[in-house]
Amino acid sequence: MRSNRMLIIDDEPEIGSLFARVADECGYQTVMTTSMTEFEERVRDWHPTHIVIDLHMPIVDGVEVMRFLAQERSKAQLIIASGADPKVVESARQLGLERGLAVVGTIRKPARASELAEVFLEFRKGTDWIGAADLTAAIRDGQFTLEYQPMVRRPDRAGSGIWSDVVAMEALLRWDVPSRGRISPAEFIPIAESLDLMDAITDMVCQSALTQLAEWNRKGIEVPIAINVSAENLHRADLVERTFAKANDVGIDPSSVVFELTETAAMGDVVLAMDILTRLRLKGFRLAMDDFGTGYSSLVQLQRLPFSELKIDREFVAECARSPQSRMIVNAMVNLAHNLELTVVGEGVEDRRTLDVLAEVGCDIAQGFLIARPMAADAVEKWLRTRSVWPSEEENEGASGSETEKPASSD
Repeated sequence: MRSNRMLIIDDEPEIGSLFARVADECGYQTVMTTSMTEFEERVRDWHPTHIVIDLHMPIVDGVEVMRFLAQERSKAQLIIASGADPKVVESARQLGLERGLAVVGTIRKPARASELAEVFLEFRKGTDWIGAADLTAAIRDGQFTLEYQPMVRRPDRAGSGIWSDVVAMEALLRWDVPSRGRISPAEFIPIAESLDLMDAITDMVCQSALTQLAEWNRKGIEVPIAINVSAENLHRADLVERTFAKANDVGIDPSSVVFELTETAAMGDVVLAMDILTRLRLKGFRLAMDDFGTGYSSLVQLQRLPFSELKIDREFVAECARSPQSRMIVNAMVNLAHNLELTVVGEGVEDRRTLDVLAEVGCDIAQGFLIARPMAADAVEKWLRTRSVWPSEEENEGASGSETEKPASSD
């Protein structure tokens, strides 16, 4: 059975039928409708992984459709089709992102079959075999594992060049499939969200990470751990009790745990998200806004939600040593965070020049391939024993500054 399910709504049946035919040829299960009533039923009962919406429809327009999808907390990949002014289409795309929807592309109407096929194949590639049974089996059979990437503190003395103690390890989810190798979280997390499996996956991640942290503590390794949280985890108020119980069971102080979430994660049911996140802080857990600066509501979320730290998105960090504009943006983010009494993490550090810029603008913590690649738990112990101060004076002199491939993470 095909796991890619595309739902299409268009008020012109011939155009909708063309979209459906091409999607079917590209390996999707497809349903096309001109009715908003049927569309709503299919979203709730069929759980499409991909949705194509016509922006300009006479009865219910595409903006209203996106409002409904946001209310349903849809995690389907959304494609907007329209022949309207490109500025209008871009505004609609940004609105969809603002509402927390996964708007992955737009199609200019009228479109040829070859153009549609190119778009549909791009978003189907690599995920057509993943279904609920595969993900459930992965949880059951231990195919999911964690790797850990360290974060290090800025030098206390300006210009010393030594980023001293390790302040946290971020737990990153990995899926190794015997017959297919490693599958990127960017491929399977959206599918898990659409299939309502994120609670099970996050519970597994929390249990594994907290158990590992307890083991490190018994060995005298006391370093906090960061865990990514999906938007789908913020729809059940018992997340707080479940997580606190897991920490208590293995003897972990909640202050040793940082939950990372993107700003869009809290945009579904805002009141419930505020309830959950505030209670997590009351229990002693820390909260980090991940990928800061990439969305459209960062400042609103910083004001509204009880974050203790923020992580500047790698897109800004990667350019801050080469682009004066990016450096100014990073500097402004650091100053804003400090004025709000938040700790700042620069993620995606891949060369020495970038690390130096982060130190100059006062960024508190750095994370990235230059520090260390994600590693298995046993490798962390060895790394910590041999790299208590990073980088060494020799590495300061010999840093190459070359860029490398970015790691996949679970958010």
